[in-house]
Amino acid sequence: MVLALAGGGTMISRRGFLALAGVSGVAATAAGCGALTAEVAGRLLTSALPPPRPFTVPLPIPPVARALRPGHYEVTQRAARVEIIPGTTTEVWGFDGLFPGPTFELRAGERATVRVRNELRVPTSTHLHGGVTPPDSDGYPTDLVVPAGHAAHGGGHHPVTVHSGAKDYVYPLEQRAATLWYHDHRMDFTGPQVWRGLAGFALVRDEEDDALPLPRGERDIPLMICDRAFAEDGSFRYPSVDPSLMGRPGVAAAYMAGVEGDVILVNGAPWPVHEVAPARYRLRLLNASNARRYRLELRPGGGFTQVGGDQGLLAAPVEHRSLPISPAERFDVVVDFAAYRPGTEVTVVNTLGQGLARNVLRFRVTGRVRPGGDPPVPRRLSAPPRAERRAAVATRVFDFRRTGEGAHEAWTINGLPFRPGRPLAAPRLGTTEVWRLASDFHHPVHVHLAHFLVLSRGGRPAAPADAGWKDTVDVRPYEVVEVLVRFEGYRGRYMMHCHNLEHEDMAMMADFEVV
Repeated sequence: MVLALAGGGTMISRRGFLALAGVSGVAATAAGCGALTAEVAGRLLTSALPPPRPFTVPLPIPPVARALRPGHYEVTQRAARVEIIPGTTTEVWGFDGLFPGPTFELRAGERATVRVRNELRVPTSTHLHGGVTPPDSDGYPTDLVVPAGHAAHGGGHHPVTVHSGAKDYVYPLEQRAATLWYHDHRMDFTGPQVWRGLAGFALVRDEEDDALPLPRGERDIPLMICDRAFAEDGSFRYPSVDPSLMGRPGVAAAYMAGVEGDVILVNGAPWPVHEVAPARYRLRLLNASNARRYRLELRPGGGFTQVGGDQGLLAAPVEHRSLPISPAERFDVVVDFAAYRPGTEVTVVNTLGQGLARNVLRFRVTGRVRPGGDPPVPRRLSAPPRAERRAAVATRVFDFRRTGEGAHEAWTINGLPFRPGRPLAAPRLGTTEVWRLASDFHHPVHVHLAHFLVLSRGGRPAAPADAGWKDTVDVRPYEVVEVLVRFEGYRGRYMMHCHNLEHEDMAMMADFEVV
């Protein structure tokens, strides 16, 4: 099969790709990072520092950002030394010097303005991931906040917009309640700057979500899951070609497929432990890893009741014994710890991991079951916006693929490396389109501004984990995923890209212009 691509060109079939791979070595390179069937999405970077014993560090909960006045916030990106591995300190780049940054508690329909100050030694650009945001506040990669008195760099040979010292990002929040997150999005250097800590949660709430009998307060827990590697002195290890992050972008050739660390962090702590009551808890799961994929399960048994996804509440809960989560995806799940005897240790494991990286975090069930227990999760959760395939006004194909050889290798979309200002599509505001996303490797595809429903995966119905409105979808090797994309909010320049951050930094991005 050959498909026409948005922006020109053709897409080869799986058979054609395999034939090409036999000549170009693409498949051999991917296999060098781990067999595709093993669902490995990067190369392991090991630590020089001995890891701590799992489940000895308490789970931290990020502090809530405090408004200067209603609807107005300010955070400062700065370096700080924190204890991640017990007994040593690590320099992080964090919002307010925190990793993760402070959690923004926001209300749907209530405009928020966030002033981001940059006191680092590198430019930054902040993206509210999942936000319905005007284009000038979307965190475009060449829209840079440069530390005062420093030269601008970060757009390669492309023109950049420069804000000296600080920028105000405006978020109207005309969207449903959802678990969003914010992170750095600087051209060519997103991977190493997020790796150093530039990420945090933004939780949008609304009346529909508030009215449900779901866990809240201390039993509503955001969990940022990521992986890192550490040098002997406790600093983060990362295979940048230029560790200053001011010169040549990219990573050592061996890590072109993506970087996976050997220490799993949750809310910035290695393999933490958290005491829970025998009650239901809402866990807001975020995969903030650069490349690592997870398939989460509970030991000694049990399951997750999914109530929300990237873009808020599902229509009805979905039960999972095993939950796959690719970079940038979010899952809101309820776990009933009353199903375990007091004293039970419930471990969240990653069945795609090996060694210590198979562990994620542990919950210790303490106390007694409350008389009457908690209310059950409702069988109906919400009435999400509806969309139908027959209403789509266009069908487009976007092929995510590694092209070229040697110094000319790049991760591309439709055979084209990213060039700011070259849109591959011009959808109309207020319309829906079918986008077919094809892949040669594991590519978690993220679309800015627009939200979508997964229609099919590999010609079969969408998977249970694809439920609900999304902004990121895991496209697996040799797979075509069809999504129904809705364009609402604003006209202007937006983008799509692979959220494997090493792929993103190596040109796997594309503009689209909402007209």
